[in-house]
Amino acid sequence: MVNTLKIKSLYLSIPVAFVLWYFTFNTELSSFWFRLTLSSLILALLSVLSGGERNFKPNIYEGVLIVWVSILLYILFWVLDFIAGFSSMLREEIESVYKLASGVNPVLIALLLVVIAVCEELFWRGFVSEALLRKLDIIPAVLVASAFYSLVHIFTLNLSLVLAAFILGIIMNVLYVVTGKVSTTIYVHAIWSVLVFVVLPLA
Repeated sequence: MVNTLKIKSLYLSIPVAFVLWYFTFNTELSSFWFRLTLSSLILALLSVLSGGERNFKPNIYEGVLIVWVSILLYILFWVLDFIAGFSSMLREEIESVYKLASGVNPVLIALLLVVIAVCEELFWRGFVSEALLRKLDIIPAVLVASAFYSLVHIFTLNLSLVLAAFILGIIMNVLYVVTGKVSTTIYVHAIWSVLVFVVLPLA
């Protein structure tokens, strides 16, 4: 019965995520960072109301795993960015993402990225992935969850962003399967986001 309720909530929540990401990237209400933070907070609230996992129990091995995965994830995206540099279209798409941060206080961006990472992971891993893992085998669940996470960015018409979201989704979902803890993916997502956007930006 619980699994059925989670799946029904999932069917209702995914369309909401698409609407929120359209609102974030295709409207002009306030600033982009306000829209993204607001949308992420709404997703986190949906996760809580739908019974999403919030497993934050400490683990002595988690810190080491978080550091290594965060570093390797940054290196992976550095390599992908280098490869994308050979395509003028992909380079322009990547630069357009970084322009969203131009003129905004880096400290504020870093703080918002942490909040956004927490909210997104509560929804996408703690709720969406968890619900799919209870319904499907591991590989289909990881692929479907990653596809959803990627496709909400379709309204940007930015192929680089959609592909990057799919790759990040795969890694975060595999990490969630391995650890069973949303806290692990929250830390990795937050550290990677701050690294790639603020500390050591790729563009």
